This record gives sequence, C-alpha cells and structure tokens, in this order.
Amino acid sequence: LFRSPHLSSTHACDMRQHGKAGASIHAHAKAMEWQTALGMVDAMQTSRTQTDLFSFNAMLSACARASCWETTLKLCGAMHDWGLSPDKITCGAVIGGCSRASQWQMALQVLTTTLPALKVRCDEISYSSCMSGCERGSQWSYALHLLVSMPAAQLAPTDEVSCGAAISACGKGRQW
Repeated sequence: LFRSPHLSSTHACDMRQHGKAGASIHAHAKAMEWQTALGMVDAMQTSRTQTDLFSFNAMLSACARASCWETTLKLCGAMHDWGLSPDKITCGAVIGGCSRASQWQMALQVLTTTLPALKVRCDEISYSSCMSGCERGSQWSYALHLLVSMPAAQLAPTDEVSCGAAISACGKGRQW
C-alpha cells in the first residue's frame, strides 16, 4: 500500500538551520500551503538535513486538509526512508486525508490493516475520522463496526466525537 515516492521540490529553500526550517514547515502547513511545506521537507531531504516527526506530521496534516489523500499515503510510506516512524498524529493525518476525499475504503484499510502491520497504535481521533469517511460514503454499517471494535483496540467509544460520527453515519444511511 505505501510506497516511497521520488518527491520533486517545486520550491527551493535554504535549509541550513533545522529549527527555523521546522517552524517554517509548520507555519506553511497551518496556512494550508501544503505544496510549499512539501517542497521544504523535500529540500531538507535533498540537502541531507534531518527532518523531525513534528514537521513531517505538520506537512502530512496540511496535505490531508487539502484532501490530497494519495500524496498523504505516499509520504507516509516514505517516512522510513527519512528515518521517521509513524505515530498517532501520522495515523490521524493519513486516515483524515482519505476520509475527507471520500476514500472511505482506503481509510478503513489503513486503520484496520496497514497501520497495525506497522505496529502503530491509532487513537479515538483516527477511528472517528475513519467513521466520518464511512459516513461520507454512506457506509453506516462500517461506521458502527468501527465503534463497536474500539474496546478491542483498548479505546473508549464513549467520547462524543466517536459516537457522533457513528450516529451521523447511521442518520445519513437512514438507519435510526
């Protein structure tokens, strides 16, 4: 599922000072300038400047908010090449990107198959995001299955976001 892409930099950046670079990546990501953030991380890799998980996750989140789910998946697959391991923030970004783009099947696969195989533990936010993707795809039964499976993942399905996502999926599917 995840493959390491060759990323081309569209924005040249001077990455001499890692701290400033990380802050700049985060600022561009927050401003929804995902292409700029992506170019900066790529420039860091090209110049052999180590990026940190915080900067990488900020860039992933920006891509996810822009519904660039394929880019988000490719970047997650490239993390190992950059000396990084995914965490729960990475999970939320990847699953959120797929869900926002109405790619509920991919979000479900990442949550239930890909990330567990990488020994990454997702949190309630990732499950809720996946349920929201199921709602967008009118897949209420999958949303309910995720809600019911949360205790097996040692997560509490009692938070209002998780329950709200499942209820919303049922409502959209006229399953009340």
